[in-house]
Amino acid sequence: MGYIAFMIDKDDRDRLLNKFNPKYKNITCDHITHQYPAGDDNLLPDSPVEIEILGYHDNGSIEYLIVKANGKIYQKESTNHYHITISFNENSKPKDSNAVIQDIIDKKGIKSLYNLKNTIKFSSRVKKL
Repeated sequence: MGYIAFMIDKDDRDRLLNKFNPKYKNITCDHITHQYPAGDDNLLPDSPVEIEILGYHDNGSIEYLIVKANGKIYQKESTNHYHITISFNENSKPKDSNAVIQDIIDKKGIKSLYNLKNTIKFSSRVKKL
């Protein structure tokens, strides 16, 4: 069982890593999960996908960006927010962003996720992994 993702191309990845300098050893910043799990029967959404970066967060072990994909904030068939994991330390995994995001919502409300004054936009292609 795999997943469907919106892939970040090299130029956009480089632009994001220059703007949000990674703090942790393990750097990803290469995709946005759209659907997990996804089997062979799951349809791919249309490409390209319009991405908008709305927030940046760092909990001391993982840093990530909150995004909209084609105007939506939630992953398909999920309550997980679309996000890009930038980097994480040896005690974390990229999927930990989901729990950290939910913790922020529980403590500060959903609007606190959207903390960037100037959003960043780019297009992404869809891929099944």
